[in-house]
Amino acid sequence: MRHLISPFLFIFIISTISPAQQVFNVIPLQKGISGENLKLRIEFTDVSNIVKVKLFYKSSVDERFKLIEIYPSQENFTIVTLPGEDVKAPEMEIFIEATDKSGGIKHYPDKAPDELLRIPIIEVKAPGKIIVLSPEPGTVVRPDEVLISASLIEVENFAPEKSQVLFDKTDVTSMCIITSELVTFVPDNFKFPIKPGSHKVTIILKDTTEKVVTSTSWGFTILSPTEIAESERAFNYRSNFEIELRQEKVQSNSNFYVRGRANFTGSYSFFNLNTNLYLTSEEKATIQPQHRFLVEGNLLDWVKVSYGDVYPNFSPLILSGYRVRGIYSKIDLRYFQIEVVNGQTRRGIEGLVEKEIPIDSLKGETLPQNSVYDTTNRKILIYNYGTYERNLLAVKPAFKFKRNFELGFTYLVSQDDKASIRFGGNPQKNVAIGTNLILSLDNARTEFRAYGALSVRNENLNASSWTEADIDSLLKDTPSLRDNLKKYKPLIEKFVPLNQYIVPINPFALSSLAYEAGLNLNYFGNFLKIDYIFHGNEYLSFGQPYLRQDIQGFRIFDRLRFLRNQLFLTFRFENLNDNTKKQRDYTTKFINWEISAMYSPLANLPTMSVTYTQNKSDNGIPLDSSRAFNLIVNKISFDISYYFEYLFKNQVNISFSISGSDDRTKTNADFNNANLSLSMFSNVNDNLRGNFQFGMYNSKFKKPLYDSTGRVVGSAEQKFNYILIGFGADYRFKNMRIWGNIAPSFGNLGRLYIYFGGEREIARNQSLNLKCNFLLHESIDVVAYLTYKISF
Repeated sequence: MRHLISPFLFIFIISTISPAQQVFNVIPLQKGISGENLKLRIEFTDVSNIVKVKLFYKSSVDERFKLIEIYPSQENFTIVTLPGEDVKAPEMEIFIEATDKSGGIKHYPDKAPDELLRIPIIEVKAPGKIIVLSPEPGTVVRPDEVLISASLIEVENFAPEKSQVLFDKTDVTSMCIITSELVTFVPDNFKFPIKPGSHKVTIILKDTTEKVVTSTSWGFTILSPTEIAESERAFNYRSNFEIELRQEKVQSNSNFYVRGRANFTGSYSFFNLNTNLYLTSEEKATIQPQHRFLVEGNLLDWVKVSYGDVYPNFSPLILSGYRVRGIYSKIDLRYFQIEVVNGQTRRGIEGLVEKEIPIDSLKGETLPQNSVYDTTNRKILIYNYGTYERNLLAVKPAFKFKRNFELGFTYLVSQDDKASIRFGGNPQKNVAIGTNLILSLDNARTEFRAYGALSVRNENLNASSWTEADIDSLLKDTPSLRDNLKKYKPLIEKFVPLNQYIVPINPFALSSLAYEAGLNLNYFGNFLKIDYIFHGNEYLSFGQPYLRQDIQGFRIFDRLRFLRNQLFLTFRFENLNDNTKKQRDYTTKFINWEISAMYSPLANLPTMSVTYTQNKSDNGIPLDSSRAFNLIVNKISFDISYYFEYLFKNQVNISFSISGSDDRTKTNADFNNANLSLSMFSNVNDNLRGNFQFGMYNSKFKKPLYDSTGRVVGSAEQKFNYILIGFGADYRFKNMRIWGNIAPSFGNLGRLYIYFGGEREIARNQSLNLKCNFLLHESIDVVAYLTYKISF
């Protein structure tokens, strides 16, 4: 009973709570450790209004964001796991893109991807630890593949000549090579007999007095000839399927949905097959695809073919994580690889006829552009623009050597299909070409990266191409451009039609050029990263439409490690500006910097961090002008996190942040925020888990006041304050699990959120899951789910 009534402890919520956001907060469910999976709990303000969520993530030492696509179908939160191979110190950078039912897109944080959520990651290297290299613990290997190997680089003060290696109970030290950094044993070299079955290796490191410094043991299994033959013939597989029924009532709207998910993984000899399927009753021909499917085959490690919804990563400037429905293939040889993707990025959606006008009723009026003449019915049809089907083809050949060198070339062409719909606007075509170079030296301690790309597009394929006479007539005042276009017209029209809708109109001005270069140096406990970027104001790739345009400048990131990787000091600086081709009479400069310190002790003590950031934007226009933009935003935050056992296992964090802005223009739209977040998850015992959350948000901002002419005449101060309290429990018994949570909020965001549900195993590998969400505010919103799952 003492355990049940013991006060709940608090943990951290990484967020700045905003009533306008779809995402309420993001909570790491464990300590971020380099190389280990990282689970995140993403909480939503109202999951019933969200149709799709994209999580973009990368380490601060990496260049490209990776994408996890999420389909909220459960409670007002979801658990996402970042794979361990992508989790790297010193921190992970993430942002979230949520799409609501109206098609609106919101980001978390609000200014993403220019502002990111950062999760500290530490490197845990326990002193004196022997690192097993081969075979990995618990693996199954063939007799001819047995190689005993372990790294001793982290062990100090031991004598190799006094150390010992045991294979099962046999001392094989004399057959091993033991140095200060490595121990290896190859049984085949000594005709050492090894029988099929389970085996155990023990390494004992001793000092000069033969005192044991450290030791380790691990086991593995060796296959017999019969088992090898059977494994080569056997087809191994696993799959699961679930169907979900969802009923929701939000204000006066009521909807019913059916969703299904299935995946299948199989392997036979050297061939692997993976399939994923997501089906929903929300799929309609009048919106972009909601279904998702993928069939993927791998032949060893050198051939991969995928069909369905793929997210290729060719180049951060040209094609990176953008959904393509089609076929993707990759051939990866030792020194050469080639990737190809071909498919649809946008579904064709027919425009709707809004109005019909008899031709006889017209009296010389000018018709709008969105009209066509129906010769059959002798009517003018006024329509809303539809969406053309858009297709994409991209190819990337690359020369490489291990992980030390890569020289790649990317070609992308994406075009709207004019025949896909009748009522549309201007169909477009885009071509982008680029290259990338990666050099990695000294075990990746020195790395150089460079990316470059050039784009051209035509924004109206319905327009006629220019003749040479058109060029002479239209460009007579710019003879240099005129002569170049006439000279290179045959080359340009191999890619896109040449007319007044080509962007850039002057391909030789390089306004559609983009390039990035970066250098990483990782020596003496100091990781330094320097990047320079240039994205022309007219550069655009349909395979990377979210890339920031018209920006140039440099970024510096420096992280220093002290006290055996327990203390981290980080400095980040960014100096960027737009107006890259001086196309305007003003240039906006963006100067952002951040300094932080994090102490993460190896002992079981709290991890603490403090961060200060400043973002400054200034376009240089006099402050009394309506075009002026001069804003400084400051933020300081404190975080404490702690994982410990007292009565039961607890995860505890506390976060406090203060931010404010100084708008120096006459608009004077300043704001100030203060946020205190506490929360907790505690494992009371193997069956019971409790949680508690507390959030306090205070916001004060100035709203400009305008007169009838639109002139700023003053400002009005507004406040938005509220407190959130939440608590609940999760209990398991036998083949059932039940849970419940309640979270009232008070103040300007007054409402009550109640969530409860249960799960029951109805048969082996089969379960039913019921979840109910109630949101009580001005109305009562209800979202309920019933899910059936089966795996085999």
